[in-house]
Amino acid sequence: MIGGRNVLVERSEQIAIIRLNRPQFLNALNREALDELRRIMCHLKGDGMVKGVVITGFGQFFASGADIRELRELDQMSGRDYLLTIQRTWLSIVELGKPVVAAVNGLAIGGGLELTLVCSIRLASDKATFAIPGVNIGLIPSFIGVHRLCQIVGRTRGVEMILTGKTIDAREALRIGLVSRVQPQTELLGAAVAVCKKITARNRELVRHLLDTCRSNLESPTEADSFLTSARVGLLCSGEKKY
Repeated sequence: MIGGRNVLVERSEQIAIIRLNRPQFLNALNREALDELRRIMCHLKGDGMVKGVVITGFGQFFASGADIRELRELDQMSGRDYLLTIQRTWLSIVELGKPVVAAVNGLAIGGGLELTLVCSIRLASDKATFAIPGVNIGLIPSFIGVHRLCQIVGRTRGVEMILTGKTIDAREALRIGLVSRVQPQTELLGAAVAVCKKITARNRELVRHLLDTCRSNLESPTEADSFLTSARVGLLCSGEKKY
């Protein structure tokens, strides 16, 4: 198994458990962490001994989105490239061909919420909170994040979350269908691994087919969509920063 200093990987039988490991920065997803996560997904895609994946955060946080310290350094070109990096990472999860269960153990905001949205199933602890707060600091979420949030919770609720930056707790996330289950914090990871093992006990090709069928209802952005959103982020990064 491979991992890095920002993203840890361990094994529970045929399930890979991925832990975001930047607790001192609320598990913020800097470029190095995104690159590690994408590289891990590419490795797991070709690893026949791994049938499923669970993603969680180390400590009390799932992921707090972009690393603000990095964002302050972005200009038009690097801002565009940064968002493209995020979207390529999300696509590496979407296209894994194996079930990916998000065990949302705490704060999941911005890119952290987007990460949960590209997983097959989302379980949350009773301590979890969710938000897309980019509007509060002048940031555009990725095309995939916007599209999937509106598809999963409904356009009306999704647009409200995106345009107001409102935060919701685990119970509200369950009510609107953002997560499928809320667990006590101490039981969350075990429950996520158990769900993943139950899925992967089925015929592998059948599971892959079902994942593809479900994914077809959550269309991924075209290259043009991704480039346009990334270009807009680049323009914002070239102006006065609010973060």
